[in-house]
Amino acid sequence: MRAFRRTAGWRKIVAMSWIWCNGDFLDGPLAVSPVDRGLTNGLGLFETVLALDGKPVALDLHLARMRAGAARLGWSFDDEDFEQEIPKLLARKGLEEGRVRVRIAMTAGAGDLRDLARGSDALLWITAAASPPPPASVTLMTSGFPRNERSPLAGLKCASYAENLLALDEARRSGVDEPLFY
Repeated sequence: MRAFRRTAGWRKIVAMSWIWCNGDFLDGPLAVSPVDRGLTNGLGLFETVLALDGKPVALDLHLARMRAGAARLGWSFDDEDFEQEIPKLLARKGLEEGRVRVRIAMTAGAGDLRDLARGSDALLWITAAASPPPPASVTLMTSGFPRNERSPLAGLKCASYAENLLALDEARRSGVDEPLFY
């Protein structure tokens, strides 16, 4: 078995990795429990928000979808401070100008698989990274994987995103940019 080795420059990446987690700003890596059901079972939610020049775009709509997803899972989701916390995070990371991808994510934490309740170690975090401008155009293909609109997860942005990544890989291997689900 090969040991994990850090790449050159990892300290620089860690030093620049401000995140917001469970109400606090952290400078450095986030420790995630190996028994967090968000990690082991995909029991988590996320939203990706575009920020332009330090201001999140349509944040209210993203937060509404996350609240609806949390409610479907029986979770509470307190987002009242996000409108202030996201610009603070962008400032700490030096991302007040240009296009930025803001990711809001929450996990279930540890717990019994038969219980959807969030554990005491559940995480809610926000990350941000510079985002390149969108391409002038994209090529599309219909994915070979049909979307199950009857799934209880339909409409949620779940941590279990593997289906979408498989479709994206299928598209890229076919020489196109993005898949369309049917």
